[in-house]
Amino acid sequence: MLRNVLLLCLFASVVAVAVSAQTTVQLGVLSTGNSWPFNYTQNNGRFQTCYSAAEMGLAGGGSITEIRVYGSNVTPPTYTNLRVRLAHSNNTPLNITGSFDSNYTGSLQTCLGPTNYTPSKTGTWYHFTLTSPFQYNGSQALLVDWSYDARSASGFTISSSSGRNRVYQNGGSHTSATGTASNSGNHGISFTVFTGPNVNTSTNTLNLGTTPQGTAGPTVSY
Repeated sequence: MLRNVLLLCLFASVVAVAVSAQTTVQLGVLSTGNSWPFNYTQNNGRFQTCYSAAEMGLAGGGSITEIRVYGSNVTPPTYTNLRVRLAHSNNTPLNITGSFDSNYTGSLQTCLGPTNYTPSKTGTWYHFTLTSPFQYNGSQALLVDWSYDARSASGFTISSSSGRNRVYQNGGSHTSATGTASNSGNHGISFTVFTGPNVNTSTNTLNLGTTPQGTAGPTVSY
């Protein structure tokens, strides 16, 4: 005698299974003495530097989640309306100009702020954790744009070493159109980057329902 049989088909598809890895890209000279931009005499301003794809060394790109800056040893002040904005650029580190908005392609992504921000500190590395990570493509240069509107106390100084242009406006803001460009922006900086695809696993279940079977025929003896 045949019974009704419940047929269940389970279809599982794995879109991608991979483990993201964290890496750190450290660049520049670890020294101090330059007040721009974290100790502007006007207590506010805008500042840009650029990092080539070769320097970043992330051919597959990655998600930048934190920036650390090497500086002099002070108690970190609070920066009012701090903005950390990132973008891709077709420029090289030595050819960004005094026109802030000509130094990047597309648009600047606000990755931190505007917020009143007090960086945390490890030794003399100052941490700026991005609330909106930047998806770096790995093939273009990376442009970093800093600005703030006020500062609660004296800030830290950084290196003014050559080998990288900086564009600065002491007393400016995030909307400043122009600044001064000089070959003195190779300060110590570190990027925390997550690389590799995200895990994205899905399982779909297909229920075929209950299928009635036919009635068994008569028993035949031989």
